[in-house]
Amino acid sequence: MKKKLKYLWCLSILITLLQSCTSGGSKLDSVTPSGENDGIVAGLPGKDFVKNVLIWEFTTTDCKFCPYIKRDIQQVQQLSDIGNRIFASIIHGKLVENDPFRFSKHSELERHFGVTGAYPSTIVDHDENYRQRGAYSTPNITREYLQKALDKPAHAGLKLVSVIDKRKATLQVKLRANVPGNYKLAVSVLESGMVYPQYLPQAPDIDPTYVHNHVLRAYLTDLYGDETGELKAGDELTRTFGYTIPEEYKTDQVEFLVYILKDGIAINSRVVKIGTTVDYQYVSE
Repeated sequence: MKKKLKYLWCLSILITLLQSCTSGGSKLDSVTPSGENDGIVAGLPGKDFVKNVLIWEFTTTDCKFCPYIKRDIQQVQQLSDIGNRIFASIIHGKLVENDPFRFSKHSELERHFGVTGAYPSTIVDHDENYRQRGAYSTPNITREYLQKALDKPAHAGLKLVSVIDKRKATLQVKLRANVPGNYKLAVSVLESGMVYPQYLPQAPDIDPTYVHNHVLRAYLTDLYGDETGELKAGDELTRTFGYTIPEEYKTDQVEFLVYILKDGIAINSRVVKIGTTVDYQYVSE
């Protein structure tokens, strides 16, 4: 009888361990998604984080010069040494025709960054010193243009864990700071893979099979980020967010963009597809 009980006990432990390794390879602590601090764990400052650059592109489907910016960004992203450190979030507004991807608060963002109605326009890392209004034709997003942003030290980093249950997604964000301060954390939802006609700068004038990627759909925080509260050097903050994916979205085309702001500037950013995990990025020694 004792041997049988011991066998059953061992079997229950094994089942528990196996269950903890499921759920798409990602596991979250049982915390109700609220966007509030789940806790702050003290620690010591670690290695330097990789600095990623975030480009905001303001565009519309009836802006014929806007594809030039997409071209420029893709060319930079193909550079082997820096390409994977550059990401673009696409914000659709309104020019003349109705744009089906228009972000509901695009006007507020355009006013804030001084690019109202100027398509295409770009902002790098929320920094108005890196603003280009109505830029087109000649390549503007280049290695040289982005180098200063790439060279800035990243005093904080991100680890993102995303899981999905049917159409309910949960995102756990871990922010680790190497420098003390009050940061802001911004979380947005992007969608890719949408086919819709796009005006072009040359014949045939319209591409009916144009694929729109990384389109801004929603924010799970304030547009300009939520305050973290004062963090000490080495602290790791955790916040958990919930998002119900609309029926018209394809779940495998949805991703979360998360970035850290300090004094209004995005000092680091990461992107994670729903149901996957990205760990902290450290500078190689």
